[in-house]
Amino acid sequence: MTAQEKPELPSETPPPACPGRRLRRLRSVVLWFCGLAIFFFLLFVFRAPLLNGAARAWMVNDPPVKADAIVVLGGGAQFRSFEAARLYHAGLAPAILLMNSELRATDSMGLTIPEVELVRRILLTNAVPAAAIQIAGTNLTSTFEEAMAETVRWYQANEWWWRKIKTGEYLEYYKRQYAERLAGAGE
Repeated sequence: MTAQEKPELPSETPPPACPGRRLRRLRSVVLWFCGLAIFFFLLFVFRAPLLNGAARAWMVNDPPVKADAIVVLGGGAQFRSFEAARLYHAGLAPAILLMNSELRATDSMGLTIPEVELVRRILLTNAVPAAAIQIAGTNLTSTFEEAMAETVRWYQANEWWWRKIKTGEYLEYYKRQYAERLAGAGE
């Protein structure tokens, strides 16, 4: 081939599309969309059992163990009080610590009783002795951090309650449970 001769380039226009190929592509796209639609429809229909199953998978449902006190946070007095009484009677703790939550407007007006008083009365009605009920804090709101801080303050004010943790059987239990962490921390 000489320099003046140029090779023929293929034409710029693509060959005409095959109608069968376009139809197959359209069919596969439609099938994918139908498959997705069926999938989402089934997800919608079975959403309750699927969501319940997922919730159960993430739920921690350890059995309660013996503790120094049962802490009843504010809110849900109609449920938490009865559960606290049940746990107390099951022998899981010798005391119940109530969080003295913030007064509602109707409490201040004298129309309703404060929640801490309602919980205390429910516990007394359920045969929990008054000596086992402790009230902690003043005008607490519903934050976990605040309840935790008040619980710590209560333990600080009641040293007799936690002093046994640093000696005796509990200390041996603690050493067995956390031996690896204690060794890693150099203690």
